[in-house]
Amino acid sequence: MTLPSISNAALRAAREAMSPLLAEWTAKPELHALCILSSSAENPDNPTRFDQESDFDVAIVLDVPIRAGEWRPHLDDTCTLIADRIPDWVPEFAFWIQVPWGSMEVNAHQLIYQYECDPRTRWTGEKCDVFLNKSDVLCDRDGSFQALARDKAQAAQAQLVRERDRLANRITWDVREMSLRQARRLGPEAGHFLLNRAVDEVIDCVYATAGLFVPNNKWKLHHLSSRGLIDARQAALLREALRCDPACYADLERRVQALENFCAQAEGLATSGADAQEVRRRYQRTLQLKPAPGRS
Repeated sequence: MTLPSISNAALRAAREAMSPLLAEWTAKPELHALCILSSSAENPDNPTRFDQESDFDVAIVLDVPIRAGEWRPHLDDTCTLIADRIPDWVPEFAFWIQVPWGSMEVNAHQLIYQYECDPRTRWTGEKCDVFLNKSDVLCDRDGSFQALARDKAQAAQAQLVRERDRLANRITWDVREMSLRQARRLGPEAGHFLLNRAVDEVIDCVYATAGLFVPNNKWKLHHLSSRGLIDARQAALLREALRCDPACYADLERRVQALENFCAQAEGLATSGADAQEVRRRYQRTLQLKPAPGRS
């Protein structure tokens, strides 16, 4: 297998080391698609960068017949039922190979095409993001796996508005009200813990508001700036909100204020006042089985 020329020297060396295995897998009759993922992928939409600290991620998509009654919500439960149909050459999920700087961990993500095709199999936003924006497709039978990834992403995209509304509601509670309430009840550590969750909710909401899937946790914070979702002033406020003295109540107040200031500069992120109350009312209406009297 001849891999394309790559400017990143570390990635080029890693892919050259992987080349014999990739060629071996590509030749297997049960292989439906083979994709290099995440920072290991060369893709113009990929904001991640491979270095000597990186794992090498690859997706092995198998063609394994599955009967409708063998589908289970978790793939591993389906695999237990069809274990005799999974070929013996499929590697362990994690293994190591030698590269110029030592040993490199390889993560072989394993999918079954027929399982992924089932409409009951839903993809997370992170999974959609990886296969849409951080993937090199080395082979794909009739392009059908790429088409499937686009279909799954379209279905997940339709849920982004709902997720954005859920997060916007949580922010009205968790940034100030719940964080300070729990600190009064249980001490400042409990408040800081909840505020950490609120920071995560705010970041996820920024992605959802922009119509983007939330990336893997290790890239989530960095990509806010690298994708232009926040400016330098917002980045500084977010750093202030992240800085923490967990035993100090006054520091919790400082962090809450920094995160509120960040939200005030972001689109549609209300934390208090009339705007926050309207966000809550709008979300709570989605939880009711019947509309309130006088509302349709």
